[in-house]
Amino acid sequence: MITIIDSLRARFFMLTALVGFGFSALPSSMQAQDALSGDWQLIASPVGVEGEGGIMSSSWDYINFKATLSADGKTLTCHADQFFSRNGHAYPMDWLIAVEHNGSKTRLGWVCNAEQPVSSAEFQEPASAYAMGGSNQVEGEHRYLYMMSYNIETNKEEGMTIWSGWMDEGQTTFTLPQNQQLDCIVSTTIPCTKFVGYADSWASARITKLDLSGISELHQDANAAERCYDLQGRRLYGKPQRGLIIKGGRKYLQK
Repeated sequence: MITIIDSLRARFFMLTALVGFGFSALPSSMQAQDALSGDWQLIASPVGVEGEGGIMSSSWDYINFKATLSADGKTLTCHADQFFSRNGHAYPMDWLIAVEHNGSKTRLGWVCNAEQPVSSAEFQEPASAYAMGGSNQVEGEHRYLYMMSYNIETNKEEGMTIWSGWMDEGQTTFTLPQNQQLDCIVSTTIPCTKFVGYADSWASARITKLDLSGISELHQDANAAERCYDLQGRRLYGKPQRGLIIKGGRKYLQK
């Protein structure tokens, strides 16, 4: 004969089993959200890998951004308040990073899009600072910014997805191919049908998830004040030539 105590005990064990089942079924999606959503940093060089061609560590850019994983776990929606700046103009950017899983491995793909500008702000610099061939004139009133990459097969800048290598579960740094640049180009049209010049370009890029609780992964570019630019806002590498340069927001005469 089943007593009241036996009935309560059976219900307790059933509830325990259901709770245990619920907790074991949830973590995969929740862990994916925790692992990929949050604060990230792009670490890249506009001229290549550190140590190649005499590049100094001060040539690395550290760009912080936030990312949110989509419900299906396939896309990170990314935003940087300031992806780069020129002569007091800050350029925010919004873009996507694709996510793929293969068993316990994950890879990320930086999505370059020729259909939609990557920045809500139009480029404010004079044509002489970015136009190909050193032109001082660019037809059209608008200067839209796109993130593109050079396609070796077609010999032109295109929208494409640049994939990292496969990383084991728990890894939070993803390295993009060293020979594949991220080019921020200037166009006068939407979509990008007229490419008129480069605003900036980054190579040897890697993206890493930041652990702000420990702040051990956060990099700040301590050498930013040492960077040199010419009067058109173009960054100078190596020892600047003679003439006026801009360093740390001030003008200097290089002798």
